[in-house]
Amino acid sequence: MEIIKITDYKKTRKKITLEDNSSILLYNNELKKYGLEEGGRISEDTYLIIIKVLKSRAKERALYLIKNSDKTEKMIRDKLKMSYYPNEVIDYVVDYLKSYNFIDDKRYCRSYIIAKSKSKSMYHITMELKNKGIDKELIKEVLEEANETDDDAVTSITAEHAIKKLLKARKFEQKYTDSKEKYKILMYILSKGFSYDDINDAMESYLREFSG
Repeated sequence: MEIIKITDYKKTRKKITLEDNSSILLYNNELKKYGLEEGGRISEDTYLIIIKVLKSRAKERALYLIKNSDKTEKMIRDKLKMSYYPNEVIDYVVDYLKSYNFIDDKRYCRSYIIAKSKSKSMYHITMELKNKGIDKELIKEVLEEANETDDDAVTSITAEHAIKKLLKARKFEQKYTDSKEKYKILMYILSKGFSYDDINDAMESYLREFSG
């Protein structure tokens, strides 16, 4: 495999562009160790050795990424791609993480819904999860399973429930007679992605509960 270009990447590493336009990062001393130079070629044996080194390095990087917080498969893949790890290395790392249950998109989805449902609409939560690589069908599956098992932690993400939490936090029961305050609260909740109809219905229900 021909080396098309070698460029500096920070102080200690080089970016090596190969003939198939893929790139890998190696430390400066590794170029000398493997006899790599611009315009030269990487033998199959040397390439396999480099891939083995990169697999170990990428696995260590991924374990660091999940050290303090859960991640989706897409989040791990994106981070490793930013460091120019080849696809075969990324696939290896993702399979490794999955085999030990270090990453689980379904688990991430459920936890995210529970954490964000207090302040955001399901529409916003779904969009955010999709941006993190969670498929819409998986989100639907999590919600359906929660309904089947009566999991209150997840099923409580209905619009009315979430809006009522926001109303309580804003002390709506003390301010609803003031049209300006009511309008401010309405606009605040609208900014969270809820509809006018959902907000008005939740307000009426909330006041009935409060007065009752």
